[in-house]
Amino acid sequence: MTERGYSWFVLTAALLFVLGLSGSREALAAGDVRVRVTQIKASNVGGDAVDRALGDLGRRLKAKYRYRNFTLVGVNSQSVGQGKSASYSLANGMTLTVKVISVEDNNIGLALTISTGGGAVTAFSVRSRNGATFLTNVPWGQDMLILAIRTTLAK
Repeated sequence: MTERGYSWFVLTAALLFVLGLSGSREALAAGDVRVRVTQIKASNVGGDAVDRALGDLGRRLKAKYRYRNFTLVGVNSQSVGQGKSASYSLANGMTLTVKVISVEDNNIGLALTISTGGGAVTAFSVRSRNGATFLTNVPWGQDMLILAIRTTLAK
């Protein structure tokens, strides 16, 4: 390898190392589940519009919900170990708590609770496939807060 080629190799290796360490991603342990919660405001106020940031999810929302516009409110992702819980603050003032209750093959069992300061509003269990996104929703005044929840297993 020439000196120039070696320098390029070292620079590339250093860049890949830095990129691998950068960002707010935390390392996932085996059995951990990455739970990403995307919050979307659905409303009938204003014209028909789907936030471009929603990408393909926008078409899925239009097909499932009878609202005219969908706006991305926020995205939060956390690593959750089996038997552990993570809480997400929702834009409507409620809290979503996600507990990983089982991990078998490519199936992830979750217990979800949506609550206010006064207690649980709704609680349910769901089984999700690795890499799948499921939808649920809660009221937000006259509008709806849709939660697109994606689960991904650690490698």
